[in-house]
Amino acid sequence: MADQQVPTFDDLASELSAEADENLDEVVLGDPEPAPSTGEPKNPEVTDPKPADKPADEPATPAQGDEPADEHADPADPANPPADDQPLTRGEERKQGLQTEIRDLVSERNDLLSQRNALQQEVQGLTQQAYGPQSIDQIMAETGQDEMNARVTAMEQSQAFKDYNQQATDAQLLLGHESQRVIQDFPIFNPVQPDGTPNPDYQPQLAIQAAQILEANVIRDPNVPEVVAGPDGRQYTTGKGMIVGYRATPYQIYKPIADAHAMSVQVAQQSNNQGRIEGQRAAEKMLASADPASSTTPAEPKEDPFFSGLTKNLNLPTK
Repeated sequence: MADQQVPTFDDLASELSAEADENLDEVVLGDPEPAPSTGEPKNPEVTDPKPADKPADEPATPAQGDEPADEHADPADPANPPADDQPLTRGEERKQGLQTEIRDLVSERNDLLSQRNALQQEVQGLTQQAYGPQSIDQIMAETGQDEMNARVTAMEQSQAFKDYNQQATDAQLLLGHESQRVIQDFPIFNPVQPDGTPNPDYQPQLAIQAAQILEANVIRDPNVPEVVAGPDGRQYTTGKGMIVGYRATPYQIYKPIADAHAMSVQVAQQSNNQGRIEGQRAAEKMLASADPASSTTPAEPKEDPFFSGLTKNLNLPTK
């Protein structure tokens, strides 16, 4: 399998941010709906609606029994519903849907950031012993460099250590993120359903084969042990090296297998349906060409002239 560029966390975060910004622009700018035509001119003559005997700056007095309207009330607040309780227009419904999508995207991005920070600390703790940068004094003692050159070397080691940890963090984060997508999009790889019951569509052989292909495309560092959380919440080593990258993403591996399985199921169903149709047609053809036994009349035997004349001359009964 050819090497493929591994997406980074920044790619995923940028994608979520761009989608949220696009929805936000649509909410802010909007797509104003055209006002219904009334047949009146667009610029009618402006007339003064104020009575002649009422000052222009005098506020309108509410009718008796009516409560004055709250000037600061938010019409979008559920506590202040519209007076007529009119249904939302298509534009308002679209706006609410976009606002919900924005909240979901921002929440997903924040969750990824939190997971990244926690995972980065874990990775750094594991790699510190193997690749931790040296101090200036250690570099001077081991290499004989002067202080200035030792400082430069220490900065280079620190940056390389940071980049390495970032690469391992992004690889593990995206591996977990895409694994969740695979489980959601292709239930044949999940032994249980969302409610915890066994999944009848689970294909264990395909799941094993896909996991083996994924393992072959995972890049591990044998100098840093892989640590996973056990069911009791404790940390355990797997005996393998820590994942620092992969040549193909889980989705790139699992999707073709799931598509091939779906196609084979479809072909099998079509073959079964075609077989049943052909079998039914053959049975109908056989029944149509065969005469029922109840409607068949036995053929009478033909009379033999010699035998008939002999029985008459000897006066023998014919039957």
